[in-house]
Amino acid sequence: MAKHYVVHVLCLFTPLSLVLMQGLDYFHIESVSMCEEVPNQAVKFYLSPRDSVPGLQRVDINLTSNKPIGENTKLKCTGYSEINKRWIRLFHYEDDFCHTFNTYVGQLFYDMERAAGILPGTCPMPKGNYHIVNFTLDYQKLKLQSFPFGKMKYLLECSDKTTKAVTSCLNIVIVNHA
Repeated sequence: MAKHYVVHVLCLFTPLSLVLMQGLDYFHIESVSMCEEVPNQAVKFYLSPRDSVPGLQRVDINLTSNKPIGENTKLKCTGYSEINKRWIRLFHYEDDFCHTFNTYVGQLFYDMERAAGILPGTCPMPKGNYHIVNFTLDYQKLKLQSFPFGKMKYLLECSDKTTKAVTSCLNIVIVNHA
């Protein structure tokens, strides 16, 4: 019985050792995809990763929205860490879209808005088609600077606060090497 207990205790604490926090020197987006289970999304976001060097990554971004994205948009984010080839849920967060991006993404988000021709800090973002080619993501500009090392998956779901309809859903895979 004692051996069985020790194995469970080790299994419980092993993920904690694998989820140590680290800076963003070797952080990069591996992939971004629309959620297949949510058809006909009103907001379509595509990000194509290109190359990366420590702290920087070049990407192409396309955003198409048939409605403004902002105060009337609720953002749900669920974060997972890959441990032993399984996705382990780390957190779930819900808040206003604008508040979330201003609080956690900050200057990096403003740089993306500027590159898309939107006045930085504008919220709601106007509806339209936005294309950003060969954009450099400077991860040192993220307000949130601590991420677990290893492979992370974020499920981002935006919904209209009034109708509760899901307007966009993304799966984002990020790698933060030790």
